[in-house]
Amino acid sequence: MADPLSFTLSRSGNTLHLAYQYENPSDHVVYLADGMVVQLKADAWRRTTGVDFERRDATTVTIAIGRDLSTMPKAVPVPGFFIPVAAHAKHVGKRDVVMPFTNPDPVTGQQIPLGDFTHVVLEIGVIETEPKWREVKNEQGQPIKFPDGPSMRLLAAPAQPIPKA
Repeated sequence: MADPLSFTLSRSGNTLHLAYQYENPSDHVVYLADGMVVQLKADAWRRTTGVDFERRDATTVTIAIGRDLSTMPKAVPVPGFFIPVAAHAKHVGKRDVVMPFTNPDPVTGQQIPLGDFTHVVLEIGVIETEPKWREVKNEQGQPIKFPDGPSMRLLAAPAQPIPKA
């Protein structure tokens, strides 16, 4: 059986284009963590669809879909925006990321370079059972729904080389 998570990479200058696909192998709906909901204040929430970077080893960086600490370092992350994927169906997504890979300093918010990498691993969270849902309002008063206390499993696709510019 093929891996349920796969991705391709292409590059334009310092921009890495990532296209990914998840194929649900199960006989029931699952939920992919394709983004997150961040709590800005007690009554202010925002949905974001960014990524987070993590050094895996000296040559490999993990790009984590659905974690976006780089654009909102002072926000409180709440695992968030989940896409339902029907039994035996596919979800296709894409992200563009700018290199070099950086993450925010937790105190100052300044971007810190993670290093030079030659390979990428893609990671995304999946919830394999029906969760209890929580609903909050965004800054415009529209509802945002996310699982309340989900049990999420991380999937990782095999490493791929970063294309040359």
